[in-house]
Amino acid sequence: MSESFENIAYAWEMLIVEHFSTVKKILKCDYSSYVILELVASHYIYNKKKDEEHINETSWKSLWKLQDDEKFKDVIYTTHNILTVSSVSLITGMPHESVRRKVNALLDKKILEKKKGGLQLGKNFESYFKSLAAKEVEMLRNFITRIETNGGLDWLKSEEATKIISKNG
Repeated sequence: MSESFENIAYAWEMLIVEHFSTVKKILKCDYSSYVILELVASHYIYNKKKDEEHINETSWKSLWKLQDDEKFKDVIYTTHNILTVSSVSLITGMPHESVRRKVNALLDKKILEKKKGGLQLGKNFESYFKSLAAKEVEMLRNFITRIETNGGLDWLKSEEATKIISKNG
């Protein structure tokens, strides 16, 4: 199929709608709380990538195993930057008080925990989040397959896309 902006736009819009409804259905939380969880999870992965002892442990299984390892978490969260409510507010643009309330609700459920002044994944994070993460993998795979076959990926690599990015970037 030839390159097509329309096809990638439609596939993207449907992915966003599907993701939003899937987050609400599986996590039973608002999207802002989901974004906070994603930020804490990405902070964990970012710091994990700096840990030379576990640098090659990049599989699905090893990331879940390590997020429950208190010794490992103590190492990466004491040797690297911490993530605070204020930094979450700054990064996301959400009001500080809203972030604090949402973080407190996630702390109460032990989905997140606060140690040494920073936020990290809590003991209930895996049981709460893993089914959504699996669904996200499926959704992303389906999206990529769709745009590979409908011309959307070709359009994304096109000169037209490059011009749009450079004009608006």
